[in-house]
Amino acid sequence: VLGSPTTKTEMLQSIASRLGCSTRDILLIGDSSTDFDAARQAGSRFLLVSQPSKQTSRGFFAPASISDPQAIQLLLRPNGL
Repeated sequence: VLGSPTTKTEMLQSIASRLGCSTRDILLIGDSSTDFDAARQAGSRFLLVSQPSKQTSRGFFAPASISDPQAIQLLLRPNGL
């Protein structure tokens, strides 16, 4: 949802509307706390792809990583974790 004139939350809502699904059905993969906040506000699931050079003041760490396929499978389930 990079560089859009609207908020990331609004973009998630727009995507859900265009796909005919709920924002709860969307998994947002992001690398920042603002991505996490947008997913939370929209009611979407979130997977943080951490970049050590881009850690936030919150001390964010990835709940799952690309090297952890079982965690990703759990996130992709219809009911989430």
